[in-house]
Amino acid sequence: MSLYLTAVFGVRRFMLRHAAVLGCVLALGAGVQGVVAADGLRRSGQDLIAEDMYAVLAGFAIFADYSEEPRPVSWMVSGADGRVERRADGSVVTSFDTPEELLAYFRTQAKERTQRGIFITGEFTHLRNPAAFEPLMSDHVKKLLASPSWVANRKKSIDQLVQACERAKIDLWVNVTLGGKDVRFRKLTR
Repeated sequence: MSLYLTAVFGVRRFMLRHAAVLGCVLALGAGVQGVVAADGLRRSGQDLIAEDMYAVLAGFAIFADYSEEPRPVSWMVSGADGRVERRADGSVVTSFDTPEELLAYFRTQAKERTQRGIFITGEFTHLRNPAAFEPLMSDHVKKLLASPSWVANRKKSIDQLVQACERAKIDLWVNVTLGGKDVRFRKLTR
């Protein structure tokens, strides 16, 4: 399953095609640690592990752009089919510049899609072992991650989303590993 995102954000074609599924998952969670639920998810300590990436497509998955500009990130929402809806000019239809805009859109979605929270996918700033995932990173992403000011700005944007989700009592998860199978997510909200 692939997404058709443009290279505007500087991430190589592989990453763009897979940005929405490199670690998306629904947070149903099994009641017993290590038991795989019918939806392809299992709990391991604080983490949720996706064994079936189709589970994510029924949830609310977002990812951020990889612009070099020193500004808050633009959050893009994957459709229920994993694709990103675009206008004729190539701009993303469901793209939001503030946590408040994103949460307002989140509230308009079907309960089946939102009941488990929001999942940030394809994120590199929260990886447990970034060096292990360097083969998946474009040169552009490596350059951005080498910039302390870019990483600080990115984390600030994520922290703002965490605070907004906590106020709204919406679970927020971020991938801490990458790949197509057994992707781990860590809950950012309390």
